[in-house]
Amino acid sequence: MMIQMKLKKLIILFIGAALLFICVATVILMRYKDTSFKEIKFETVASYEADIDTIRSIGCIWHTLRHPSYNGFFPDEILDDLGVNRDDLRLDYNRYTYVVTFRHELLNISYSYSQMKNRTFIKLPKQFVGNVDLKSETTDNVYIYRVKKMDIDCDFHDRTKGVSFID
Repeated sequence: MMIQMKLKKLIILFIGAALLFICVATVILMRYKDTSFKEIKFETVASYEADIDTIRSIGCIWHTLRHPSYNGFFPDEILDDLGVNRDDLRLDYNRYTYVVTFRHELLNISYSYSQMKNRTFIKLPKQFVGNVDLKSETTDNVYIYRVKKMDIDCDFHDRTKGVSFID
C-alpha cells in the first residue's frame, strides 16, 4: 500500500515535470520562430556636427553604446574621436542603451526574436540585431538617441544589414 502511494506520487511528479518542460520549450521555440518586429521607443539625446573623414573611418551607419556587461564592439571613446563631450551627455548605462547614427536621422528602430546573436540556454536572446529606418537625407551630423536598456546593436559583420533609408 505504501509503495503504491510513493509510486503514484512519483508518476504525478514525473508527468508534472514533463508538462512544465513541454510548456517552457514551446514558449522558447515560438519566440525563436517569431519573425515579427517589435518597435522600440526612443528619445533624441543630442546631435553633433562631425568630421566626415572620422565618420568614414568608423565604417558603419549606426551602432549602439551599451552597458559594459554587454561587451559591445564600439567603445564609448568613439564619441571622443567625433568631438563629442561624453560628460555633457551624462550617459546612464544602467537605464539606457544609446543608439548612434552617422549622417542620417533615426526614424525607427526594431528587433525580432528571429534575429538574435549569442543565444544562451537553448534559444533565449543574449543580443538582438537591430533594424533601423533612417532618413535618406545625408548630413554631416552624428545623432545620439536612447532606448530602454537592452543588448541590441548593428550586425558587426554586415553593417548595412537591417538598414533602410526612407524619404
